Amino acid sequence: MDPSGNLAAYSVPQGAGNYGNVQVTNPRPGTWTGYVWSRDSAHGGTQGPVLFGAAVAKFVPFGSVSPRSITLAPGASRQVTLSVTTPSIPGDVAGAIVLNSNAGEAFTRQSTIPVTLRSLIPNGTQTFTQTLTGGNGRGLTTGQEFYYQLDAPAGLRELNAAIQLANNPNNPFTAFLVSPSGEALAEAANALPPSNTATMGAQLHVLSPAQGLWTLIVAFAPQVAGTALSEPFTVSTNESLVPAASGGLPNSSGTILTSGQAQTYNVHITNNGPSPEAYFVDGRLPGSTPLSLTSLTGPDTTVPLNFSQNIPQYLIPSHSTAFTGVASTTGSTPIQFDLGWNFGDPDVASNVGSTVSTTFSANPLAQGLWVMAPTVVGPFGATGAPPEPVHTTMSVATAPFDASVSSQTGDLWLASTDPSQLTGFSPVIVGPGQTGTLPVTITPAGPSGTHVSGTLYIDDTTELGFQGFLALDGNDVAAIAYSYTVK
Repeated sequence: MDPSGNLAAYSVPQGAGNYGNVQVTNPRPGTWTGYVWSRDSAHGGTQGPVLFGAAVAKFVPFGSVSPRSITLAPGASRQVTLSVTTPSIPGDVAGAIVLNSNAGEAFTRQSTIPVTLRSLIPNGTQTFTQTLTGGNGRGLTTGQEFYYQLDAPAGLRELNAAIQLANNPNNPFTAFLVSPSGEALAEAANALPPSNTATMGAQLHVLSPAQGLWTLIVAFAPQVAGTALSEPFTVSTNESLVPAASGGLPNSSGTILTSGQAQTYNVHITNNGPSPEAYFVDGRLPGSTPLSLTSLTGPDTTVPLNFSQNIPQYLIPSHSTAFTGVASTTGSTPIQFDLGWNFGDPDVASNVGSTVSTTFSANPLAQGLWVMAPTVVGPFGATGAPPEPVHTTMSVATAPFDASVSSQTGDLWLASTDPSQLTGFSPVIVGPGQTGTLPVTITPAGPSGTHVSGTLYIDDTTELGFQGFLALDGNDVAAIAYSYTVK
């Protein structure tokens, strides 16, 4: 409230957020009053102390324009040049060109042209700091978000990013590395499986990143910890291979392994990042093969969907390049479906009918959970759409799994066809600066003389995103080639 008792600003909460922020331009001098309130506790509100802060600021110059003044005849135009410096650290900064006129009604004599500037993350090893405040609760799963970009040159062997909170792990966030083609090829949250313990940070990895403009997104949950008005966090990026050792894995066709006799090797991975990671191994063969997926939540549902209806979810394994989704109904009302990656993009739609489908390809696809949401297509009568059953299926083209490779860690991606694999999934937790051991067993199979070559990927994993959102996913951290001949 201003010194006269007039309402000057309102934080406009739009959901279950616990942070508010307002600004007043050209505040009147005098004593200002701030009111903080909440819904009653019976309806989800808060009772007790709150943190409050106030500060003053002033407008400062934002670059320079040339010419500084112009005279225009009616209908005429003229070019004005803005000279301005991009931000000193990666990220965005906003300013405005202020236009003042000596003609027209008084309320029209000043206007602004918004200007947004973005500085890219330079190549090489970089570190910079930003500040978290909070969101107003509008988003169901996201609050304050930060976007950064970097231009990856051709030939990089790995792209890594890390986000580290300064003080409080109870500020949930999920981070993404999005490829130039729009695929989120790395996703991680500051929650460590299997108990999803809150941690101070998260790491992202992409092997052999494509040349072009990559986007790093850090999305915080709608509710912050509430123990401080702001918290700094650090973002770091590098292009160095994560150290991994093969532990004696066979790497030549001259290495002979006897069919049916298991051989175990201790593969090592070093966590050079600032936060703990959960690692598992994933053995793949060259080429591509079709794979029918099994829905983690069940393939069947009833439309129209309501809050309690099943929405089929499928796990697309890493190293996939195309998928086909199909839905069918025995009902009389036509259907269609929306099929999207767990956090929204890519997002594709089917055609309309009783049996509908869609296909999508990218090299590679964003791995992780994909959600298929069917619906009925109107128009409907006065009683609305009648309920009807829907059955869904999904298949992908992916790098073949090597059935001869196993590990006590389990392989998250095998759950794409067999959800029971999640029961035995037990990634190895490795702290910052530590080296972890991942036992890998090869049990050769096939006729004598069969040559086998493949790639053992060491992946890290995330199980839950912010707000306890199911987010099964993994990032390739390192790759070790292996080969042998079956005896």
